[in-house]
Formats: sequence, C-alpha cells, structure tokens
Amino acid sequence: MSGADFGSLVDQLGAASLDGRDVIRDLRSELKEARRVIRELREARDVEVDRVMRERVEQAVESGLAEYRETIKVAMDEAVAKVDREFERLFLTYMRGRKGDRAADLRTLLGDDG
Repeated sequence: MSGADFGSLVDQLGAASLDGRDVIRDLRSELKEARRVIRELREARDVEVDRVMRERVEQAVESGLAEYRETIKVAMDEAVAKVDREFERLFLTYMRGRKGDRAADLRTLLGDDG
C-alpha cells in the first residue's frame, strides 16, 4: 500500500467518522424527541384515565343516590301512612269515647295530663 493510498484511506476513515458522529447526533436528537412524545402520550393517557374514572364514579354515585332517594321516599311514605293511621285510630277512639269530657279523654290518649 503506497503512501497516497494510505492517506486516501485515512481521509475516508475520517470522513466516515464524521458521518458516524452526525448519524449518532441525529439519532440522539430523534431519541430525545421520541422520549418527549412518549412523555406527552403518557400524560394524555393519565388525563384521559382520570376523566373516565371520574365519569364512572359520578355515574355510580348518581345511580346509588337515585336508589337511596327512592328507598327514603318509600320509607317516608310508609311512615306518613302509619302516622295517618294512628291519628285516625286516635280520632275514632275519641269519637267512640266514653260519655263525659271528650277533650279530657283525648288528652289522656295523647298522654297529656295537663
């Protein structure tokens, strides 16, 4: 191998080395960009997961509250009906009451001794 061939080979290796550095620099830049995109996608995914979970929790709470409201309404209606029946019973007892002071009989039924 002559000196000129050797010099040419060294020049080619130098150029290849520079090209390799350029490629490595470009790859590092692309890797950095890919990592940034991945980070953004993860953040977007987390936001979406939070939104979906919030919606599902709200739906479950609303459903539970609707069921609870219905249960309370039924219980209140039953309690009001029971109180109405009791007042009706007291009224009828009063109306059928003994001879004498019906107001006093009513106070006795209601537990008012005054």
